[in-house]
Amino acid sequence: MSAMRKWIRIVALLGILSVVAASCGSDSEEAAGDFKQCDVGETDGDLAFFNWSEYMDPDLIAAFQDEFGVTVTEDFYPSNEEMFAKISPGGTGYDVIVPSDYMISILRSEGLIQPIQKDAVPNHTNIADKFADPPFDPGNTYTQPYQWGTTGVGVDLGVTGPDIPLTWGLLFRRRPRRAVRPVRQDQPAR
Repeated sequence: MSAMRKWIRIVALLGILSVVAASCGSDSEEAAGDFKQCDVGETDGDLAFFNWSEYMDPDLIAAFQDEFGVTVTEDFYPSNEEMFAKISPGGTGYDVIVPSDYMISILRSEGLIQPIQKDAVPNHTNIADKFADPPFDPGNTYTQPYQWGTTGVGVDLGVTGPDIPLTWGLLFRRRPRRAVRPVRQDQPAR
């Protein structure tokens, strides 16, 4: 990994985890409403981080721990629904979670997340305009952008032949069984 790319990843992690530094942690028995707010720059020592597996480079976590003198405990979940079940009242408390966009409104309505203390996140002002006011969290009240991307569509012309029309109709028109099918990134090959 190039030095610049590693630096960008560290900055991204710092942006996420600085929210934690500003917010402190909560015991597993505390509801989000009982959350203790720390002074800017203060932490309660350890950070409980709940994320999708393989979203964060372990070297990045180690660099963060070294730089800020905290211990980051990572737990992983395979779906938003399993994450929701684990953090629901009576579940395990986490300082930082990384849910998908649609889950934010659910977590907010259930009182499971706290607003971000923006004065403790100095890089908040550097968020690109297109990420500063997402429809699932107007004004980034509860979230900070972490990563984004696009979904690619590929066609294996060796299977379909070279004369196939390259349109969205490949996915949405009825075709003979198995002629064209969407494939998820985590789906095993058949």
